[in-house]
Amino acid sequence: LGITHSLSHKVGAVFHTPHGLTNAILMPHVIRYNANDSPTRMGIYPGYDHPIAKQRYAAIARSLGLDRDGKAKTDDELVEAYCAKIIELMRDLNMPLTFRDAGVSESEFMRQLDDIALAAFDDQCTPANPRFPLVSEMKEILIDAYYGVEMRAKATSDIEAQEETSDSLKQQEVSESTEVEEKEKKALDRRAFMF
Repeated sequence: LGITHSLSHKVGAVFHTPHGLTNAILMPHVIRYNANDSPTRMGIYPGYDHPIAKQRYAAIARSLGLDRDGKAKTDDELVEAYCAKIIELMRDLNMPLTFRDAGVSESEFMRQLDDIALAAFDDQCTPANPRFPLVSEMKEILIDAYYGVEMRAKATSDIEAQEETSDSLKQQEVSESTEVEEKEKKALDRRAFMF
């Protein structure tokens, strides 16, 4: 079952999203995560001696005929075509593609993110995942599933821009504060010189 279900159990428990919908939203992100030739850690339950998830996902894509158009040739391309097909099916069924689209509050999701990731890490399905996750990696998957991959990049750049603005304002405040302190010191030095 793997981390699609681990994450789905915990997201559903907190936000009351239907299990099937939650699995569908998570699935493309987990597939991309698992399709890795150099995982941080291999899953312990399946007992593989090397990563094979990417090849298996590519085989599924081939069985769906996703290699017939000539665009998807490599395993990486086939995995992405498989994810795109899942998303296409979700669109055809008018399903939300992200937790945000499913009506989950952003502030509440972010507030619960650490707890959900940690609880999912401890879920009974996690050891069956082909790539054994770190809690931080589970958080990344959850964020991708909340925003969508494209929107996550935008959200990340927005956050970075806010941090840069904040840092810039702090530097400006420090600079202004230093300038005021220097003026005060000069004024005190002049007074001391006068006496």
